[in-house]
Amino acid sequence: MANLAQDKQSLEDRYKSLQEKSKSSTKKLKELKKFLETQDLIKDLAPERDLYRKELDELKATTRAVADMVDPPEKGIESSGTLLERMQKDP
Repeated sequence: MANLAQDKQSLEDRYKSLQEKSKSSTKKLKELKKFLETQDLIKDLAPERDLYRKELDELKATTRAVADMVDPPEKGIESSGTLLERMQKDP
């Protein structure tokens, strides 16, 4: 009888251990899934980010061209400072 009780206790301990490992593995898999979903989202957003960067560069170039038409830089002098600084200097 003592052997049966020991075997039962041993099996219960192993079962609890396996349950804990299962919970831990499940948690890790959920975290990994979330990480992979985030990676996919980043990959999907990258082309959109690149389009925004290109559009911003085009807007900067257009703004500089318009500013140079309104207030052309002096010949022989390279414009110093940013567009905002130049506009603030000469109201």
